[in-house]
Amino acid sequence: MGKKTKKPGKGKEKTERKTAKAEVKRARRENDKVSQEDDIDAILLSIQKEEAKKKEVHVEENVPKPSPRSNGSLNINPLKETELILYGGEYYNGNKTYVYGDLYRCDVDKLEWKLVSSPNSPPPRSAHQAVAWKNYIYIFGGEFTSPNQERFHHYKDFWMLDLKTNQWEQINLKGCPSPRSGHRMVLYKHKIIIFGGFYDTLREVRYYNDLHVFDLDQFKVITLALMWQEIKPSPGCMWPSARSGFQFFIFQDEVYSLTFFDILFWKYLLYSNITWSMDMFLIQIFLYGGYSKEVASDKNSSEKGIVHSDMWSLDPRTWEWNKVKKSGMPPGPRAGFSMCVHKKRALLFGGVVDMEVEGDVMMSLFLNELYGFQLDNHRWYPLELRKGKSTKEKVYPSIDMNY
Repeated sequence: MGKKTKKPGKGKEKTERKTAKAEVKRARRENDKVSQEDDIDAILLSIQKEEAKKKEVHVEENVPKPSPRSNGSLNINPLKETELILYGGEYYNGNKTYVYGDLYRCDVDKLEWKLVSSPNSPPPRSAHQAVAWKNYIYIFGGEFTSPNQERFHHYKDFWMLDLKTNQWEQINLKGCPSPRSGHRMVLYKHKIIIFGGFYDTLREVRYYNDLHVFDLDQFKVITLALMWQEIKPSPGCMWPSARSGFQFFIFQDEVYSLTFFDILFWKYLLYSNITWSMDMFLIQIFLYGGYSKEVASDKNSSEKGIVHSDMWSLDPRTWEWNKVKKSGMPPGPRAGFSMCVHKKRALLFGGVVDMEVEGDVMMSLFLNELYGFQLDNHRWYPLELRKGKSTKEKVYPSIDMNY
């Protein structure tokens, strides 16, 4: 039997449409004539001038809740567990993109918001990362987007916010990670760990899989010698591929109840020459999912989006990566999902899947699934929330009671 020849038609037309659309967008983005509205350098300079006018910290009490936004950062105040710290984010209204640099503090017991304005604040940003340690919030990277989303500025600045004084300070040290957004950052003991992210150069988008560490315990003690440390892969080792928008979380196994034999074992360690510490307990940093693009092998060298569904574990004592084998009933590929750790399991919710339905038209399917990942045996399983009991209030006969 001979080969069947494909009739030229929809496939060819579809490719031509996509190529033409990509060329128009690329030409528009590379055009030297930038409108005043989309001149990022001019916008950021104007913001900087306005910031310079601030002379003191101003806290506005009991303000309306923050405006709608995405890709901001939200942290629990280490000094007060009932307070949340919200910084930055962006909002697209269907026509323009707005990027924020405002700082809010929320009392979750009273459901009250405070708006904090400080001199020397970071410029507005979204898709940055923030961690809390002692009485500080640390922020790295992020991006500023022009109103029409055609131009981007990626940050590589590192900031700290003193939660006692509401004062910002920029930390300028050697060896910091390159400009990026969409990265992830976690705190292990007194070390900030950053992995991945992306950088849009207008001509291409670069995705990263580098690993950087910053030791907060040494900060301001040996400042002159202090710098970021990049952990580079050794030859032949396993390492996650480049990506952004993944989830990055820490699991430290709980200390078990001590038996009589456990007590004898720890006494033996205490009075022997064997070095021991809390690091003897299981500590892992998990990475799951994410998104990246690669150049397709077609004639037009078009970009192809990849939604990752692999999981990795990182040992913060040796900086070794290991790929976690899928078991149980794992979720399908997705991006933009959320994860958190509760006891010995991680919970995953939501996400979005982009699908091409006709020509170059993309449709987004938003998910509301809930999955659990058992951190001790690495098994996935779907979860379903039980329906709540009826909220109808029961009416009881009135009874006069004297106390």
